[in-house]
Parts: sequence; structure tokens; C-alpha cells
Amino acid sequence: MKKIPSFHHLQEHVSLFLTVIQLSIILFVFIPPINAQTKLMTISGPNDWTDLISFLPNAKMAGQSIWILLLPPSKTPPICQTCNYSEPYRLDFISWAKEIANLSLRYSNLTGYALEDFQENLNLGYIRQTYIDSMIVTSKSINTRLQFITTLPNIYYIGKNATGNGSGSSWANAHLYRTFDWTTVNGGDTVYFDGGSSGLTYNNIPYIQNVKPASQIVITKGNDAGHNGTVTFTPYDSTTGWAFQLNTCSNIKLTGLTFKCLLTAVATETKILYLKQGYYNVVDNCTVESGGDGSGIVLNTEYQDTVKNCTITIDDNSNPNYQDAMRFEYGAGGHVVINNYIVMNGSNPIPHKDILQTTGIGSVYNYQTVFANNFVYIFAPQADETQGLFFADFTSGLSNRFLVYNNIFVMDAWHNNQPIIVKNTAGVGQQSLRVFNNTIVLGDNSTARFLMIGNLDTLIAKNNIVVADSGIQFVYGLYDDASNYSNITYKDIDYNQLWAKGGIGTKMYGGGAFYYTFGAWKTYLQSIGAVGYDANSDTSSVSFVNKWGTNATDYKLVNGSTGVNTGVDLSNIIPATDILGRNRPQGGWHKGALEP
Repeated sequence: MKKIPSFHHLQEHVSLFLTVIQLSIILFVFIPPINAQTKLMTISGPNDWTDLISFLPNAKMAGQSIWILLLPPSKTPPICQTCNYSEPYRLDFISWAKEIANLSLRYSNLTGYALEDFQENLNLGYIRQTYIDSMIVTSKSINTRLQFITTLPNIYYIGKNATGNGSGSSWANAHLYRTFDWTTVNGGDTVYFDGGSSGLTYNNIPYIQNVKPASQIVITKGNDAGHNGTVTFTPYDSTTGWAFQLNTCSNIKLTGLTFKCLLTAVATETKILYLKQGYYNVVDNCTVESGGDGSGIVLNTEYQDTVKNCTITIDDNSNPNYQDAMRFEYGAGGHVVINNYIVMNGSNPIPHKDILQTTGIGSVYNYQTVFANNFVYIFAPQADETQGLFFADFTSGLSNRFLVYNNIFVMDAWHNNQPIIVKNTAGVGQQSLRVFNNTIVLGDNSTARFLMIGNLDTLIAKNNIVVADSGIQFVYGLYDDASNYSNITYKDIDYNQLWAKGGIGTKMYGGGAFYYTFGAWKTYLQSIGAVGYDANSDTSSVSFVNKWGTNATDYKLVNGSTGVNTGVDLSNIIPATDILGRNRPQGGWHKGALEP
């Protein structure tokens, strides 16, 4: 079998394909789907135009884009005798184009306009293509960026109760959530769940199945007053097994939603937010909470999903259950976990309370799984084998690349807590790990390890800060005695800040009979061909703003601390920003997740 190259031989390529289609003089331009940042405003009442003008500055301050929808001939007199006109210019769409374009120069968040049922009116001869051409020329002559939108995505409004005709076309005609037909939703569409004025809880939603649009669908909470309260999904009862599930779905974005399981004595593990057998799904700006009878986000047989900007919490509990904040089960991997706040509490003594555990992921494509810019806080003083990242149980012939950078791990646990583990069996695929600019604080036990690995193809670790506040078992540990670092094909370990209470002594590296001092460790690494061998690393202590604090900013290095300006420039490997998005370097390139 041909060997998959190591990290340092691989290059990342991103290709962007743009297609511009010109029909006559009309520009048909791809428009992003309507979402919480885009509002479609229909001009159908006598005061709607003036109300829109008044609304635009507030929408601009809120970062909201506006599209204008005009009523077509088919929905105005004389064809529809009981309908209104779009006032004040009615069916004079040339004047509408001129005035909308002029308004868009004043307010750049006014980005598009459209005619309702455009294609139908064109087909019926109520409007002519030459007239539309003239309308577009008029608007483009004033503002070339203003788009005439020929195909509008759909917006669906669903709630706990049906209203009006129940079609889902508006809040006045909201669809009942339990009977909503998800197969009618297409790429670019948005589905709003009613949050009421102060929040609504949904606990009996059928799972969403076989929705695979070519472009993204957005599912979120309402953004209109009276409907923009918190939308929370919970399991129906202790036998359900999930609060919200996507099954064989792709290109779905869940944003601004809350998922909870606060039940006790569940019949089976609750996978609170459960994504199964899909791909390209996104969980953004969501809240996930477990009372102890459930794992937070579980991706089962998925690939290339994204979890970002979320808050994931395991509440303080003593329930004797497996409790993972996240778990990736099988599938090709390639997921991205970025910019999340993850907290795990509790006195559960059962092993494997993990922030993220993987089981059986991988592919012949060697996808890269990213864990970056996350703040991880574990307070589990009686928990055994509490892990940060546990990459394990790989499948023969399938490979992964793991990139871990700019994270803060604060881990106060009783016994055997490791921030990063890769457990691989010799000959089972090619597993590679890169670990950059992480800040790691370990406490409450002396059995912790910085890296615990076995049978890797590539290991690169640079610019990390490790503070073992109660001592350490080994800085660099082995998952099994046979997997010593000489078996790693490519090694580059350097510029790390490594400190343990009472001193590291002979605990730099170990498993079975391997025990090294810091100096002997460097000699050993050099002898086995490591490109870097901690030659520029240091074992002095560092000074944080507030060690054991619960915010990322608590782990800034104070001025004068070791670790300041002593890292190596990694801007050709990871983004040149810290966990808070501030540019690197501020002076020199610092160790850890934060620029001082």
C-alpha cells in the first residue's frame, strides 16, 4: 500500500470558481440565502416606503442587509381588484429602480430588489423582458452594486401552533412545527422557528431526514419582535435519545438555537444535538447544555461539518454516565471546531468525560480535522481519565490529519487527565498531529500528561505553554510502551514552555522504561532525527493575568513573563491571529493562545 505523505509534504489548496452569465444586458448574480443578517421587506401598504427609509439606518447599525420586494401586476389592480399597489410608484418599475438605487447610495446595506412572482408575470406577458432590461439599466447607472434578484429563496415560519391558513408564509400564517414537510425546503431557503416574546421550548420535533440541497439551508429562530425569544429544543421523554436530529442531511446551517437535556435516569444516552450520515452541515452560535444524562454534539458517520461560536456546557452532576461535550463517531472526518466556549463540570467518577472524542473516523482522502480558538474549562475533581481531545479507535486503511491551535485548556480533574491524546495501532492508517500555540493548565493531580500518543506518522508541537500546577506524570507520554517516539516518521518539537510544580525532574518522557530529564530528552530527540528537539523550549514558570479564571483573557501572559516574544513565527502554517482574533505578532511571536 502506498504510504500517505506526512504533513510537511502536503499543501492546502483552495480554489474559487466564479461563473458569470450574461443574458442580453441583464446580470444574473448569485445572491446569498436570506438569513438572520438579510431581511426581505415587501412594499405593500401606503406607508411601507417611508417606513423602510426610516428603518434602514437602524438596520445598517445592526449589520443587517435589506432586500426590497415590489408587488407585480398579477397582485395589484386591475388584475387583482382587492389588492394594494406598492406605493408611491405603483407599477412604474423604472421609477422604482431609480429611487431604490439612489437610496442604496445613502445606505449601503440596501443591496437588492425584486418583483414578487417575477417569472410568472414574465411568462403571462404582464411584464416584458425589454422593460425589465430598461429597469436594470436604470438602477445600474446609479449603483452598479445594487442587484435585481430574479429568483428569491423561500422563507418559512413555523411555530408550536398553526396560525391563519397555516401555510408557513408569515407569522400570521405560521405552520405547525410537528407536521412541517422538510422535503419542500430548497437551497437558499430559511426556516424560522417562533421564539415568542420571551422564549419557547420545542420537545416533540420529528427528526429531519433526507434534506440534501445543493446550497445551504438556514434554520434559526425568528428575528421579528414578538417571535425572537430563545428557541430551545429538548427531548420529549427519557426514551427519545436526542433533542434535535438531522438524519442523512447536508448543507444545513443551525444558528442561534438552544439544545438541552436536563432529564435524569434516561433509558439510553441522550445525544442532545445529533447529526447522522450527512455532510457540510454547520452548527453556529448555538447553546448546548447537558444536565449529565447526555452528550452535547454527536456527529455520527458525518464528514466535513463545522461547529463554531457555540457554548457547550455539561452541568455539575454526579450521574454515572458517559458525558462527552462532543463526539465524532465514524465517518470521513475533516470537521472544524472553532471559536467555542466549552465547560465540563461534575463529580462523575466514570472514565472518559471528554471534551471531544473521536471513534473510527478517517478516510482515504486524509481529511484535516481542526480544533482551534476554543476555550475549554474542566472542573471535575473526582473524575478519572478526563480528556480534552481523545482521537482514538481508527479504522484500518483510513487516515486523518489533526490540527490543534490557539486553544486554552484549563483542566482541574482528579486523575489521569490529558489535554490531547492520539491512540493509534501500528499499521492502522496514517495519523498526523500538529499542535501550535495552545495554553494548557493542569491541576488537582500529578498524573497528567501534555501529549499522550501512540503510532503516529507525523508529530509537530510548537509554541505551546503547559503549566502542571499539581505536578505531572510525564510531559510527553506514550499510549503504549511499544509506541515510542522513534517510530514517528516525522517529528518537529520545539519552542514550547513546559513547567510542572516541584520541577519536571525525570518526567519529560515516559512509558514503561523510558524516563528522561529535560536535557536527556533533547539529546534523545536529536538522536532519533527530530527536526526540532525542544532545543529552544524552556521549563521556567509563566505568569498569567488570572490563573484558574474562567475567561480567555485570564490567560494572557503579563509583561515580563517567560513565554513573551520567545515563540517562533508560524504564520505560514496557521492564521497570524490569537484566540481572540488579534493580529500576531504584537512585538515578537508569543507562546500560548494569546498575545499579551
